[in-house]
Amino acid sequence: MEKNMRRTTLICFLVALFLFSCSSDKDNKGSKNDGNSLQKKNGGTVVSAISSDIDSWNTLFSQQSHGEELRRFLFLKTLTYNENLKIRGSDFRPCLAHSWRFSEDFLNVTLYLQENLRWSDGVPITAHDVLFTYQKMIDPVIGYPHFSRFDFVDTCRVINDYEIKFHFKEVYANELDHINFEVLPKHVFDRVSSEEMRDHPFNENPSVVSGPYRLKRWERGQLIEFEKNPEYGFSKPHIDRFIFRVIPNQISRLTSLKTGSVQLVQSVSPEQVESLQKDNPNLNMLIYPSLSYEYIGWLHDHPLFKDRRIRRAMTMGINRRQIVDALFHGYARECIGPVHPARKDFYNSRLKPLPYDPEQAKSLLAEAGWTDGNDDGILDKEGKNLSFVLKTNINSQLRIDAATMIQADLKKIGVKAVLEIVEFNVMIAQQTARDYEALISGWSMNITFDPTDIWHSKSIASGYNEHNYANAAVDSLIDLGRRTLDKDKSRHIWYRFQEVLYEDQPYTFLYVKDHVDAIDNRIKGVKTWPKGVYYNMEEWWIEEP
Repeated sequence: MEKNMRRTTLICFLVALFLFSCSSDKDNKGSKNDGNSLQKKNGGTVVSAISSDIDSWNTLFSQQSHGEELRRFLFLKTLTYNENLKIRGSDFRPCLAHSWRFSEDFLNVTLYLQENLRWSDGVPITAHDVLFTYQKMIDPVIGYPHFSRFDFVDTCRVINDYEIKFHFKEVYANELDHINFEVLPKHVFDRVSSEEMRDHPFNENPSVVSGPYRLKRWERGQLIEFEKNPEYGFSKPHIDRFIFRVIPNQISRLTSLKTGSVQLVQSVSPEQVESLQKDNPNLNMLIYPSLSYEYIGWLHDHPLFKDRRIRRAMTMGINRRQIVDALFHGYARECIGPVHPARKDFYNSRLKPLPYDPEQAKSLLAEAGWTDGNDDGILDKEGKNLSFVLKTNINSQLRIDAATMIQADLKKIGVKAVLEIVEFNVMIAQQTARDYEALISGWSMNITFDPTDIWHSKSIASGYNEHNYANAAVDSLIDLGRRTLDKDKSRHIWYRFQEVLYEDQPYTFLYVKDHVDAIDNRIKGVKTWPKGVYYNMEEWWIEEP
């Protein structure tokens, strides 16, 4: 009886825990553009404007969230999510694997692969490709940023060409999610060492792909063009080509949209929404929840930001509510930590944003020894001014505007923030190299919650903990939370995790924001979801004028 109850609990937990339901369609303005009553047409081209280029076509080396969105055109994962992330027997649906089976003790899961799928060069996609990709992801020479997803995987072995089994060290909540990844073509890299893979031509010219499209051309920093993959093993997409034009300037992106040279722009400035809707009846606005949050990251190796009092003072000296109200027009909300409010199972709603309190901020700075000794308006200590460089990227006017407001707020409490605006890929490279003092950036959170990559100290060496934050209490809570299957117990663990970060302020958490995209209303069949607009691009089609 006890064993059966435990098994039932595990089944429910493994398909439900750490996933959340998106807002209903009635809450998402323009979240669908399905055109179901119209006859679907094949052919045509969709041109999108994007703010920055992809860093790598190889999942092993890419560090950009929008890179994953672009690679969906080219590469299939072992599984994929149901579009609404609601429990329908499972939150996953088939992709490379048509089904999967857990062992009775949930320490093993076997994936059963589709047998009719081929790479674009005609070679069958097999379990050997899955094993190869897994082995490279755990190879320390590769330095895969998401390596921690395999912490609980003990072994992976091929049963036959179309069956592969993963064995786990222990039962935990995210088993299926953590073996869901983009699969690479083993035969392309058969004679390539891990050391050689980072500079392999495939990273810039992936000539062998598995997705609905293949790469026709890539002009770095200028243009990406996809065309249909004739070897794609599922229903063929309706659209012949997708073209992405890299246009860093936001005004130029909107101009291209208004003139019709592009048909889709993501991350429209919220202040433009009303005028776009009013003056451009040919456009639909897609406004829907995202999993993104923006933050100021403090480099914890910097002498200033080692001190928690300084970090808390920075947060309390910035009027984050004013930034949200002035820049986002209702499409963003203040953020208190790395857990999205939509994750109701473990979002700690008892925590409220730290207040905007310049006097308390000054008091904390004085406590840390910073006073205005020479009466010039800038705090100083031992002959040095309280000054630092705040970086952000040139292709986000919202971040630049926020940085300007932050600079003005900090000046009021005697802090000099020097703004440095750089290209996005330059900022990412500098962040990875720890070549910064503070920066405004953002994270797009995963569907399932596992903060290891960003917040665990082991991810400093290989992962996304690029602010070098190390807190033994946070490490312990993450380790415990990942292992805890009881829903109520895990909730309290993740509550405490948020409370420790709230007190420590390793980031100044700024805001969570909605997706705000604009699309030509002739493009039909679009379904949005929290990770971006291209979720079902295979089903899009263009209505004839």
